[in-house]
Amino acid sequence: MYDINAPHDKFFRSSLHNVKIARSFFNKFLPEEVKKHIDLEHLRLTKVNFVSDLNKNAIADVVYETKYDNQVCYLYLLIEHQSSSDPLMAFRIFQYTCHIMQQYLESHHTNRLPLVYPIVLYHGTSTFTGARDIRDLVDAPTELVEKYCFQPFQLIDVNKIDESTIKDDPLMAGLINSLKYIFIKDTEELLKKMVETFNTLVGHDEITYLEMIFQYVYTVTQVKNEKQFYHLVEKYMPEKVGETGMTIAEVLHESGFEKGLQAGLDQGLKQGLEQGLEQGREENLITIIRNLLDDNCEMTLIESATRLSRKQINSLMKRYQHKEKQSEEV
Repeated sequence: MYDINAPHDKFFRSSLHNVKIARSFFNKFLPEEVKKHIDLEHLRLTKVNFVSDLNKNAIADVVYETKYDNQVCYLYLLIEHQSSSDPLMAFRIFQYTCHIMQQYLESHHTNRLPLVYPIVLYHGTSTFTGARDIRDLVDAPTELVEKYCFQPFQLIDVNKIDESTIKDDPLMAGLINSLKYIFIKDTEELLKKMVETFNTLVGHDEITYLEMIFQYVYTVTQVKNEKQFYHLVEKYMPEKVGETGMTIAEVLHESGFEKGLQAGLDQGLKQGLEQGLEQGREENLITIIRNLLDDNCEMTLIESATRLSRKQINSLMKRYQHKEKQSEEV
């Protein structure tokens, strides 16, 4: 089939791939405050060719690498030759800009992003009417968009959270303090830090989440076996808590947590995990991952909680789903 945009693309690329024409174009149309920092004498055509899935046949693009005050930057020029304005043009430009930055990171092995200056050359049959600011595309009240969209992200650093601000919320105390103290290498010291949190969870009858936290702690720490783990729990949490009239260890024993650990450990080693995790630990990891996924947690949090890569997590869950499917077929 004949592509009506092909001659436009060919003419555009042939023209702007000529450095002399490109220099003249940028010199003519770049804002003065940008031009005075840009080195137009040393433009280098860059191979960053990609087309949006949003409109595959409507664009052609040219990227030049140069310097902005002696720092690498990119002049990104896109020609739009549709009969009408693309309402998602601002979003497409955002996508392409991120693509250029990603390619730069991969090729330069750095953690600093380059400046990308995008230009759209509109070649439609009528005046361009689409949004130029991506924030105009966000379907939310203007005051919220201006305040929160494409602004510095909210950071919640567990290391800086004052425990007094979360102690009245047992679930949040369990989540935050688990993440906060899990990197303590000494398991005994870790359990000491978590005593109050564990007691609060029992006092509020949050036994299921208490089990999940202990599974997390047991999986990540270097405790050799479940007996040693229970010994530490009994040693540092001997008091009877809540209305149960039991210690933390007794609560876990009553819930079947200990049997769950032992059953997993008795299954031996599991192939496929790069760290050679024991089967019991793998079962615990699956429980942790499933619970975190059910709570809609971000993958980065799950990676941090399990100390597994995304590839390992996906592999683990695929094996689990395969086993579940086999069980259903039996």
